[in-house]
Amino acid sequence: MLTYLKRASYLPIDIGRLKRYFKGNILLDTPLARLTSFGVGGSADILLYPKDIEDIVTIVEFAKDEGIPLTILGRGTNLLIRDGGISGIVVSLRGGLDNYEFADETIITGAGLSLPFFSKLAMENGISGFEFAWGIPGSIGGAVVMNAGAFGSNISDHLEEVLVVDMDKKVKKYLPDQLKFSYRTSIFRKQREKIIVSAKFRIVSKAPLSKIKDKMREYERIRKNTQPVGAKTAGSIFKNPKGDYAGRLIEKAGLKGMRIGGAMVSMIHANFIENIGNARAKDIEELIIYIEEKVKSETGIKLTREVEILGYGD
Repeated sequence: MLTYLKRASYLPIDIGRLKRYFKGNILLDTPLARLTSFGVGGSADILLYPKDIEDIVTIVEFAKDEGIPLTILGRGTNLLIRDGGISGIVVSLRGGLDNYEFADETIITGAGLSLPFFSKLAMENGISGFEFAWGIPGSIGGAVVMNAGAFGSNISDHLEEVLVVDMDKKVKKYLPDQLKFSYRTSIFRKQREKIIVSAKFRIVSKAPLSKIKDKMREYERIRKNTQPVGAKTAGSIFKNPKGDYAGRLIEKAGLKGMRIGGAMVSMIHANFIENIGNARAKDIEELIIYIEEKVKSETGIKLTREVEILGYGD
């Protein structure tokens, strides 16, 4: 049985000062389900859509002065938000910080830029090395946080620097060797007080547009044949253990098609959980725990979660 901490509410609160300086949209007591690829989750006390880095600094200052917790969402993938929602301020980068520019053999992007759009942008400019990102949902910021990757490539492979805003309202530059990248992780997964606002990537190689397109199409074909493309999922639930695959272990444990409420282990790929239409976050989390326990008892292997779980229960 799941047990949760009690959620604190930060409404009503005077956000007049925030409104004076913040350029983006401000929403109160707003459901978050529509912002996640699972399509589940409770509400946020305050939901903010920043326009630029200055808006991020304004948010940090306001949250710090008011003593309000702050949570950053990219594009809501690789994420499960519990049914009780998230206390305090939630910042969504959808529609903001999606700028990009080419400069001195680099691509500089805002943290909110869509990862598939970034891959397409590289392709259109004859830049090779980012084909793997085609079809990976999410934002540049989220991809850096979890070192997103596929087909033997990772977002960190060509990363040159990252700009973040910290809780002291300072914009700081980080180089790749400071970020402790490894399989599906970086320092940002633990140091939540650092907010990624932009990233710079090296242009390592170029190729004919047709060759890049062919590789992207091949990756797309493989995904469609092996993953539940189009279903409400959060991508891979677990990291692959060394020398094995989480999906294989889950399937071997006989869990394909296993359901709790409206959540089901995908019949296409066992390392995906699908919201088959009426799932609650609680259903998905209980299924995640059941999978962990079953695989551990069957194989002795403790699976490590790739999906992040935030918020409070009912």
